[in-house]
Amino acid sequence: MTARIYDLVLIIGLLVSGSGCGMWLLDRMNLRASSPLKQFLFASGLGLGILGYITFALGMLALYQHAVIATCYLALLLLGLWAWHSCGHFSIAVCRNYCSSILYTSWQCKILILYLCLLTGISLLAALAPVVGVDELIYRLAAAKIYLRHERLIYIPSMVFHMQPQHIQMIQIWGLALGSESTTQLVQWSMGVLLLLAVVNVGRREMPATWALVSGAIFYTYSDVIVLSGRASPDLANGFF
Repeated sequence: MTARIYDLVLIIGLLVSGSGCGMWLLDRMNLRASSPLKQFLFASGLGLGILGYITFALGMLALYQHAVIATCYLALLLLGLWAWHSCGHFSIAVCRNYCSSILYTSWQCKILILYLCLLTGISLLAALAPVVGVDELIYRLAAAKIYLRHERLIYIPSMVFHMQPQHIQMIQIWGLALGSESTTQLVQWSMGVLLLLAVVNVGRREMPATWALVSGAIFYTYSDVIVLSGRASPDLANGFF
C-alpha cells in the first residue's frame, strides 16, 4: 500500500510540474484562455509535452541514470510549484469559486459530479493494480524498461510491432524510472481525467452545465474508457493531446 501511495504522489508531482511549467510558459507568452479550466488544460498539455521531450533528450544523451532522472524531476517539481505560486493565483481563486459553487448547483449536477467522482475513483483503483495487460507487458512497457536498463534510447530489433518510442512513453519514463510499473497506468488514468475535463469543458461552451456533465458521464462510462483508464496503453493520452 505504501508503494502505491508513493506512485500516486509521484504522478501528482509530475502533473504539478507539467501544468506549472506550461502555465509559466503561457504567462511569458501573454497567452490566456477564455476560462481558467481551459488555461489549466492548455498548460497541462504544453507542460507535459515538454516533459516528454526532456526524457527523450535524456535518452538520446544516454542519461537514463536514476540520479539524473531524480534530479531533473525534483528541479521540474520545484519549478512547477513556483509557477503555480507566481502565475496560478487567478486559476486557484477561480477553481476555489468553482468548488464552492457546486453547493449551489442543481441536484442533477450534484448527482452527476458524484457519479463522475465514483467512476474516477474506481478507475484509480484499477490503475494502482499491477500491470497485467498483454500489450503493455509484450512491448509498450517492455520497450521503456529496455531503454532504462541500457540507460539510453536504443534500437530494439526484436520489437516487431513497436520499434520507436511514443511521446506518452517518454512521459511514463519519469514514473517508471522513479517508481513501479503501476506508475505507467497512473499516467494514463490522469490523462483520462484530463480528457474528461476537456469533454465537459467543450460541452459547457454549447449547453447548460447539467448537459455538459451528462456528456462527460456518457463519455467516461464507455467500456473502452473505463478499461484504458487503468492500463498503460496510450489511447487516452493521444485523445487528450
